Amino acid sequence: MTECMPAAAELIRGLKKDSPRLTIIGGGRAALAEPSELVQAGCAQICGSRSDARRAIRRYVLRRIRSRTGLPDSSRPMTVKENAAMKEPDPTPATSATPAA
Repeated sequence: MTECMPAAAELIRGLKKDSPRLTIIGGGRAALAEPSELVQAGCAQICGSRSDARRAIRRYVLRRIRSRTGLPDSSRPMTVKENAAMKEPDPTPATSATPAA
């Protein structure tokens, strides 16, 4: 599982070298096994689950939207789209139940 970590860290370093402002969010079993290596390579955050990753991405997007509007966070209410993004449930895997006909 961790045999790919050196290649992943090298990829992250290369991406950050080409695009220093790029935000990289990592996850998965290997990333959780050795998070310090990926953070040291340039990952902004290592997430423990898909839900954590989605939440981190939503927070990043909202921060970026707010910073681009030039308004402080508390000076305007969230838009319908921003509010929906924060409340959107994580998709659950499809079950084997057949749909009712």
